[in-house]
Amino acid sequence: MERSAIFEKIKKFFTGDLFICAASAVIFIGWVTGLWVEFLCVLALLCTAPLFFTDSNRSLLVFFLQFTFIISHNHHDLASYWWLLLLLIPLFGGLIFQTIRFRKEYRWDILRLSKFKGQHFFLLLLLIPFALGGVVRGHEKPLVVFLAFLIIALVGLAYTYFMVSNIGREDKKDLPSFVLKNLVAVGIIISLQMLVYYLKLGSVDAIVEAIAKKRHALGWGGPNNIGTIYTLTIPATLYFCTKDWKWTPLFVVAAIAEFALLVSTGSRGSILVVTVAMPAMLLYIMAITPHKRAYGFSLCAVILVAMAGVILAADKIIPALADRFAMGLDSNGRMEFEYPAAWEAFRNHPIFGVGWDYMMGERVNDGYTPLWFHSTLLQVGAVMGVVGLLFHGVWTFCRYRTFYLGRKDTRIQFLFVSTLLFEGYCMVDTGFFSPSFFVMIIIIQFAAEITLDENEGLALPRRLFEPKGDD
Repeated sequence: MERSAIFEKIKKFFTGDLFICAASAVIFIGWVTGLWVEFLCVLALLCTAPLFFTDSNRSLLVFFLQFTFIISHNHHDLASYWWLLLLLIPLFGGLIFQTIRFRKEYRWDILRLSKFKGQHFFLLLLLIPFALGGVVRGHEKPLVVFLAFLIIALVGLAYTYFMVSNIGREDKKDLPSFVLKNLVAVGIIISLQMLVYYLKLGSVDAIVEAIAKKRHALGWGGPNNIGTIYTLTIPATLYFCTKDWKWTPLFVVAAIAEFALLVSTGSRGSILVVTVAMPAMLLYIMAITPHKRAYGFSLCAVILVAMAGVILAADKIIPALADRFAMGLDSNGRMEFEYPAAWEAFRNHPIFGVGWDYMMGERVNDGYTPLWFHSTLLQVGAVMGVVGLLFHGVWTFCRYRTFYLGRKDTRIQFLFVSTLLFEGYCMVDTGFFSPSFFVMIIIIQFAAEITLDENEGLALPRRLFEPKGDD
């Protein structure tokens, strides 16, 4: 085989679906063996390698979308893993090599104010409320405030890099599909992790007790974290039921299995938002799928099997879930502590908020966990005040305007549903500003924004919902 042919095969692998599968396999193996640090290095090198063989950088998106789920046990002692920063060497080396070797094009002109995309522009402006949060109150832990600012700055810089390096590419229109495939992979990974977790418990009674008491511990997160991710992955999985191919029944099975596993977590908020959306999604797919018969039969069959399973295990499973749902959404201190504390913080410092170091670590006695107010809206208002609410509100408007402008694309529709369910649940939980989850939602937004025409979705448009030059 000629050298050029081998090179083309390598390039095809690095830019194809098999690469996503390979990365997901590394993540699952690293998680199930407990060797997550070692396999994280393997994953990082795998996702960096394409930079030396292709002019595409989407392999880095695979890493940022999936790497969190490799963490199998205590990940809080991050100081002991400082050496992982050495992985930045091949990363930056690859970026430099790719730029020189492939003469990679960067569209810096899109950073002019007249061409700046709204979602991108106001993401960068979030630096303002992050910098000013708590400035009047003063900071007990200024390093923490700086780290919060640094994270949002790095996210903004990374977003800028991906925008300027991808907006001129011919394959940019494929990015929504690419992100949806990665979300499907994430759904499969955490579903397998859930099954392994249940199998390790060793008995039905132990599983029922874990469900009743929400004892799920996958390392990277507990029941509510699992529920948060399922709000993103279930709509993505269902999207692939709309395609014109023979695999529709498999995706029906996968989506319903994810929903069943979601219910087993007892994460009430995520179960609620997905349950409300599920009928609408299933009916919409029936209306647009080219394989209505295969979809309809497989959906009915899976539902019947699920119902049979529930009936057979009703005496054990239903009481366990009933105890969870009987609590409503006001347990775990939300009404008693978090929500009143958020209002108190906002009332005392309404303009700039109390900052990210406010009562840090006191709620969970660990010294480094922010005080989560279990609501995105309350978190922004309490931590960054009216200034934060203003900037976050404009940014949110631009994000959903992006979905509106791309509404004719089925892929954008399902990315919108994933985002909506995720943010709906985050109104009663902590997920939105969790760094890894925040990065995931940013990548979803990037995939939607990159597909817009260059005169759409601008930060300073003549019309809010139409192309700039369309009179």
